[in-house]
Amino acid sequence: MNTRKKYICFIKALQDLKEIFGMGKVMILKVLIKIKALFEKNEPRYLLNILYIDDFCIFLQNVKEELFLKVVKELQMIEIKKEDLDINLNEIEEQALEILSEEFEKKL
Repeated sequence: MNTRKKYICFIKALQDLKEIFGMGKVMILKVLIKIKALFEKNEPRYLLNILYIDDFCIFLQNVKEELFLKVVKELQMIEIKKEDLDINLNEIEEQALEILSEEFEKKL
């Protein structure tokens, strides 16, 4: 997967995370339970339930609502731009456009 696709995937995952957290603790628990059910069907992945998912579910149920809302508010304010990632994505895109332009001109 190239850098641009990874960036787009990352941004989508961040948007999904914000959306799910915005729906509240109950929704997060529902998502974790669905993940747990999927992992139980696969031999090596059931260990992830034991190592992470079970603990996340327990932790989330014990988080005070005030703290959870504060985290949601902070999460909603996060904005990641290409420039923030120190991967020269803008430069890579410009170079790719130049190459495409050159290739297009050669075909004419």
